[in-house]
Amino acid sequence: MSSFSMSKLTKALPSVCRQSQPRISSLSITRPFSHQSTCSARNDGSNIEKQMLNREPESPSGSSSPLSAITQMMQGKRSGAPSSRGSSDYSKMAESLEADMIKNPYADRAPPHHLHVYCHKHNTILTLTRPNGSPLMSIGCGQIGFRKAGRSGFDPAYQLSAHVMNQIQEKGFLMEIERLEVVYRGFGKGRDAFTKVLLGHEGRHLRGLVARVTDSTRLKFGGTRSRHEIRKSPKLSKRIARSQCIEWKNYLMRYSANQVVDHVLDSPATHVLLLQLLSLWLLVFCDLAL
Repeated sequence: MSSFSMSKLTKALPSVCRQSQPRISSLSITRPFSHQSTCSARNDGSNIEKQMLNREPESPSGSSSPLSAITQMMQGKRSGAPSSRGSSDYSKMAESLEADMIKNPYADRAPPHHLHVYCHKHNTILTLTRPNGSPLMSIGCGQIGFRKAGRSGFDPAYQLSAHVMNQIQEKGFLMEIERLEVVYRGFGKGRDAFTKVLLGHEGRHLRGLVARVTDSTRLKFGGTRSRHEIRKSPKLSKRIARSQCIEWKNYLMRYSANQVVDHVLDSPATHVLLLQLLSLWLLVFCDLAL
């Protein structure tokens, strides 16, 4: 029996009989023009109120939204038949995040400045650049007073490294640098010198900013033949040999040939050489006689 017929019947009965009739709870009464209960009507009203207040209604637990699918996949809760829409949305989002990370590797932090340490066997050059590669300063051993062969060595590289650390602090580059990448190139003596300065007292302000240390030394694979190593005399250096040649040239220009021969024969070194030759000849003659 429907609720409409029950209401008609109670109206037809007298008032005395109405008290003995069982009362129907207000929650079970439904409207004649709607198939929904009052609870569902209240839910609809709350949803409309939330939409008016710019609030999203709560989604049911069994919904197939991308957020719920991602949550289930992150928590390891997978239903028997997972929705294909959620998995496809998750894969698309993962691909987009990966592409953004490849394009912008320093999106979550500041890109580093670069300090290039070029350690050649004849010189050491330090170059500080911005993250985009534009140079801020570049100093070599020649700019701090060392010339020619004096630029190659441990002490010039050490003084250069300490000078560059002081210049970075004096020019205010420490306020601009948030992260620093040290790039080594070459295996000269300046490599160890810069490392000792950075780990020492001079590099106390810059040492904490170093985020990465890389080595960009160029290695040769095949290619043209290398230049042969220059052989050096074990006894005399080039300067000594050159000075001796100049002295002999001046001596020959000063005296004639006869005077040179007389001077050589009168020298004590020539007498010693002649005595050694005579003793050698005597030994050879005695061996042949025996």
